[in-house]
Parts: sequence; structure tokens; C-alpha cells
Amino acid sequence: MRGVRDVPDRFGAVPPPWKQTKSVLVILAPILGAAAAVYAVAGTLPAVALLFAVIVSVTAVPALPLWPDCVVLAAATVAATVGGLLAAGHTGWSVAVVSAAGLCLYVANRRTAGAASYLPMAAFVQAGSGGAASDKPLLAVGLAAAAGVAFAALMIKPAKLHLPRSPVDRRTALRHSLLMAACCAVATWVSFGFHLIHGMWVMLTLCVVFVPTPGQGPRKAVDRVVATVAGGVASFVLLVTVPKQVTLLVAVVCIVFSVAWSLKGLAVYRKTVFWTTPGALLMGGAATPGDLVLNRVVITIVVAAVAGTLASVFLVQPPGAEPAADPQADPEAESGTESESAPLRRMGRSNRTGHSGLTG
Repeated sequence: MRGVRDVPDRFGAVPPPWKQTKSVLVILAPILGAAAAVYAVAGTLPAVALLFAVIVSVTAVPALPLWPDCVVLAAATVAATVGGLLAAGHTGWSVAVVSAAGLCLYVANRRTAGAASYLPMAAFVQAGSGGAASDKPLLAVGLAAAAGVAFAALMIKPAKLHLPRSPVDRRTALRHSLLMAACCAVATWVSFGFHLIHGMWVMLTLCVVFVPTPGQGPRKAVDRVVATVAGGVASFVLLVTVPKQVTLLVAVVCIVFSVAWSLKGLAVYRKTVFWTTPGALLMGGAATPGDLVLNRVVITIVVAAVAGTLASVFLVQPPGAEPAADPQADPEAESGTESESAPLRRMGRSNRTGHSGLTG
């Protein structure tokens, strides 16, 4: 089995295979439908809370899920979303809440490597909101988060989206959670204290790159920077050429392609990020495309460099241990053929990676 350092990541074909794309459309349809319904009834923040709850729970619950684990996960997700909303408008409290979400990763990582990596992101987004459209925002956000966890739990078995166990050792999990809490505190303080317009990308890059599995962080940092620069160039072209009336449609197509490539695992991580970049930027608006792209690229380069360096220094492979592997990586993906290790052939079977390819 290949280690993560041995699997090359090349751009090659950019559009994802149809099998993965069709699977993503089937998966996203009910999720986006539920989010749209919540948005229509309760506003933006509850809809965002539901989406984050689905992402966190799907990427964190292991195969043959133990219900105590699911209960703990649900409580952490709801607490992060509601706590973030309570802290909105107060930088100090926001720092504390997002850092606490980072500390919670210790429990999750002891169950499954990289589990609930988006938990600090959920708290961060709510803390940066400043308010909600609902008359009772706390109740609306809490119920949406709880509904998202329940929705994902019901989907785990029939959709086979769960991840088998690949726990991180106690020392690595503790070190990662402490460092993650500290980094979350700094990122939140900088973003809110200096009123960064796109501070969300600081936290997102941190959560994606600084994973607990030794050997993955530095590689993901390099891949993320390369793909973000390429995606930034493509985004600028789209922002200045695509009519505003169809911008949202193009963004949705980009997100679908991004998630489709993520099903292939870390071996095609650059392609996942390449499509995520225009999807996020097109949804962010086209008023100042140059500044929008530049902010995304600069923030990604800086944060990825810091997170990758921290991972390479503090999350090293123990002497004599086997290198961390990503069995989702398909060695034959670039040639257009499907190997026996292809994720869609064995969803629900042995899939011993602990970190989902779903990234932003």
C-alpha cells in the first residue's frame, strides 16, 4: 500500500469522471434541498449550520458507528454552532469558542483520523455572522445543526458515506488538538481583530492542511497552494467574462466537480482545490474580481505555509512506523481506468483512511 508521500498528484484531466459526478449529484440533491428549505424559513445562518453539521458528521462518524460517538459528535456540533452565534460580535469570546472547538478534535481524532476537522470552521462562521434573520437565531441555528447531524446519521448507511476507524495515537491526537486550538485562537483574533473580509479562508485552510495524520500536512500545503494559484487564474477569467446572471450556476458546477474529485482521495487533491477555488470566488461576488482572487491566493499561501510547517515539525512519523497511507488514492485515476482500490467500488467496504477528501 502506498504512503501519502509516494502518490504523485498531477493535474491531468480536469473534469471528473462521470461516475463520481453522478454520485455527487445524488448525494448533494437532498442536502441542498434541505438547506434551501431552512434558508427560506429561518435565514442564512441556520442553513449554513445545517450544511456544516452534515459535513462534520459525515466525515467524522466511523463505519459501524457507535451511538455514544454519534451523540458526542452531535453535541459538539450543536455546541460549536450555537456557541459561535452567542460569541458573535465579541472577539474575545469568539476566540475562546473557536479554540474550544479545536480542543474537541482530541476526542474525535482518537476515534478516526481527521474526524470533525471542520468543527472549528463551523464555530468560526457562526461567530463571524453578527446575527441571523430568524426571530430566535439561537433556537433556529441549534435546531438546524441538530437536524443536520440527524440527517447525516440517517444517510450514513444507505449512502455509504461513513469512514472506517483509523485512530490517531494518544500523543499525536493531544499534540494536534492543542496546536489546533492555539492556531484557531490566533486565526480568529487576526480575522476579527483586523476585520479581514475573507477571514473564513484563513480558518478553512488551517482546518484542511493541519491534519493529524503524520506526513499529510506538508504535502497538502504544497498541493493547496499550487491548485489555488491555478484556480485563482481560472476564477479571474470567469469573473470578468461570465455574465452575472449565470455566475451562481457556474459556481454550483464548480462545487459539484470539486466534490466529485474529492471522492478519489488525496491522490487528486489538487483537482479538488482547483474546482473549489472558482466555486467559492464566484459565490463571493464579482464586484472586485482582482482583489477577491488576490486575497484568496495570498491568504492560502501564507496560512498553508504556516500550517504545513507546523505539521512537519510537530506531527512527525514515529521512528520505525509505516508511512501514513490514503487508500482512497487511486493510482490509476490519471490513466482513466478504475482499479480495485477505487473508492466508488468499495464504498462501505474497507476504506481505512481517516480523513475525508471533502475539502474547501
